Amino acid sequence: MAVVIPATATIFFEHLLVDVIRSMVDFNPGDRVRLTTPLPYLKTADVMPMLRPADLVDPTEIGTLLERRPGRRWAVQFERGDFLIDHQNLALAAQLSPESSHPQTHQSPPSH
Repeated sequence: MAVVIPATATIFFEHLLVDVIRSMVDFNPGDRVRLTTPLPYLKTADVMPMLRPADLVDPTEIGTLLERRPGRRWAVQFERGDFLIDHQNLALAAQLSPESSHPQTHQSPPSH
């Protein structure tokens, strides 16, 4: 007897699997990271955090992990400040190439 799994359950489990895989990536202080998605705002990693505009960190900029904070967040040092970033919005710089974060169209050289 075959078990039929509804499509909605399959989609749920696919998303759950992606979340599990993301949580399995273990970051360490000193690792070089990039943002995986643009953020609507940034929160400073100060003792009393403040919200800052997201354009302070370029999407292609590589930051350095400083320390793990409560709530699965990391203090990340970027060129224009230290910010708290949720682990799911980070990827190791070696795992995320610039081409994958910003697709470019291939242009053939001009013919003469």
